[in-house]
Amino acid sequence: MRTLILGSFAAARGVGWTSHGKYVVAIADQAILSVFNFGVAIWLLRLLDQTTFGVFTILMAVSHAAVGFQEALSSTPLSIRYTTYGHEERRRWLLTVLGNVTYAYTIGLWLVVAGSVTLLDDGDWMLGGAAACFVASFTLRSYVRSVAYARQREIDALALDAPFLALAALALVAAQVFHVTRLDVLLLALAAANLLPLLLSGFTSGALVRPAPGVLHRFRAFWPEVRWSLLGVGSVLAQRQSHTAVVPTMMSPAAYATLAAADTLLGPVRLAIMAIGLVLRPELARLVARRDRARIVRLVWGVELVMTTLLASLFLAAWFGWSLIENVVFAGKYPDIAIPFALVGAITAVQAWRGALNYALQAFHRFKSLGQLTLLCAGVSFGATVACTVAFGWTWALAGVLAGETLNLILIAAAFHGALGSLRD
Repeated sequence: MRTLILGSFAAARGVGWTSHGKYVVAIADQAILSVFNFGVAIWLLRLLDQTTFGVFTILMAVSHAAVGFQEALSSTPLSIRYTTYGHEERRRWLLTVLGNVTYAYTIGLWLVVAGSVTLLDDGDWMLGGAAACFVASFTLRSYVRSVAYARQREIDALALDAPFLALAALALVAAQVFHVTRLDVLLLALAAANLLPLLLSGFTSGALVRPAPGVLHRFRAFWPEVRWSLLGVGSVLAQRQSHTAVVPTMMSPAAYATLAAADTLLGPVRLAIMAIGLVLRPELARLVARRDRARIVRLVWGVELVMTTLLASLFLAAWFGWSLIENVVFAGKYPDIAIPFALVGAITAVQAWRGALNYALQAFHRFKSLGQLTLLCAGVSFGATVACTVAFGWTWALAGVLAGETLNLILIAAAFHGALGSLRD
C-alpha cells in the first residue's frame, strides 16, 4: 500500500504536482490512525454481540458528526485564513478566538451527549458519562490536529498521534488480558488515550491556547460564512448518515450493525480524504488568494488521480479476497453483508471524487452555495433511504444514500467549474 500511494503521487507529478512530501506525511499519519481504528472496530465486532456493537458504531457516527460541526466552527475558518494572514499577531488572534470557540463547543457537546445517552439507556449515567468523554475527547484531538496542519507543521500531528496510539493500544491489551468487555470502561480508556497527549503537548506546541471566554464575541466576524458551513455539514451528515437514523428506528440496532460492519473496511478511504483535505485546504486558500487558476486545477486533478488509484486497489483486493473477508474479518456473523458492502463501496468512490472539489469550494469561500446544494441532496438522500428500506428491506437502505451522494457530486462539480470561471474576471 505504501508503494502504491507513493507511486500515485509520483504519477501526479505529470499534472504539475511536484511538492508532495507533506501530502505523503498527512496520508501516512492518517493511514496509521486508519489501521488502528480498523483494528479496534474488527476487535469489537468479533468480541461484542450485534446490539452492543451497534451501539458502539452509533457512538462512532456521533463522534464523526461532532467533528464535522467542529470543523465548520473552527478548523475550516482556521485552515483557509491562517496561511493568508501575514502577521504573526493576527495569526495568534485567530488561534485564540477559534481555540476558545472549540472549548465552548466541546463543553456543550459533553453535556448533550451525556444527557442523551443516559436518558436513552434507562438512566445508565456511567455509560452516558463515558460516551460523552469519548466523543468530546475525540473532537478536541481532531481540532488540535487541524491546527498543526493549518500551521503546515504536519510532523506535529504525527507527534500527537503516536502517544495516542500507544496509550489506546495499551488500554485495549489490558482490557483483553483482564476480560473487560463493558462498553463504558472501554470508552473511558479510549477517552483518556485521546486527552493525555493533548495535555502533554498541546499547550507547549501552541496548538492549544489558554481559555479566554472573553474573546468569544469576536467570533461574530466569522459567522456569515460559518453559518452556511454549519448548514452544509448538517446536510452532508443527513445525506451520508440517513441510514443511521432510518434503519435503527424502522428496524433495530442489530440491523444497523450489519451496515456499520460493511462500512468498516472502507473507513480508511474516507480518513484518507480527510487527511488530504487537512493539507489541501490551506494550500488551495493560498492559490485562490493569488488567483492561480492553473495550479488549482492541477492540484485538484492530482488528488483525484491519487484517490482513484487507491479506490481501484481496494476494490480489486475486496473482489479477490471476499471469501476471506466474509469468514475471517466479519467472523461469519453477517450473512447479509454483501449488498451493503457493494453499496458502501459505490458511496465511498463518490465521496472520494467529491472531496477535492469540496475543499476547493471552501477555499473559494463558497459556503453559501455548498450549504444550499447539500441541503437539497440531504433531502433526496433521506427520502430515498426511507423508500429503499420500505420497498426492498434494510439491506438496500444505502442505495438511498448513494442517490443523494451522486447528486451532490454532480452539483459540486458544476459549482467548482463556476468558481474557476470567476478567476477569469
